[in-house]
Amino acid sequence: MVALDTGFFVAMMRGSKKAISLWREFKKEKIRPIISTLVVGELLYIFYREGKSKEAKEIVERMAGVGEVENVSVNVVTEGAGIKHSLGIPYVDALIGATALINGCKKLYTSDRKHMKRLEGKGITVFVID
Repeated sequence: MVALDTGFFVAMMRGSKKAISLWREFKKEKIRPIISTLVVGELLYIFYREGKSKEAKEIVERMAGVGEVENVSVNVVTEGAGIKHSLGIPYVDALIGATALINGCKKLYTSDRKHMKRLEGKGITVFVID
């Protein structure tokens, strides 16, 4: 199982060949990556901030069509609070990481090299996409 962070989608939006290639591979291989609803919210905010509300709706539909969008549950909040406390990463990133861990993901794709790499101590391999 793999998980995708907001940074993965930001890299894809910026034309990252690696991110676009991975997205196509997920679709082709029918790999359904785990995507937190917080990722959806962060992306919507980015699109709205940039005046791209039409694109925002399209990306959410594509995300739901390829990935498994997971809600934030009490288990995610509990795990996320522990991650925030032990690793000192921002709370939303901790919740996105917790979503990945709770869903059994072994890989997390992101463009966030500052915070998300700290999750590797929790048993998940973090791949930074430029």
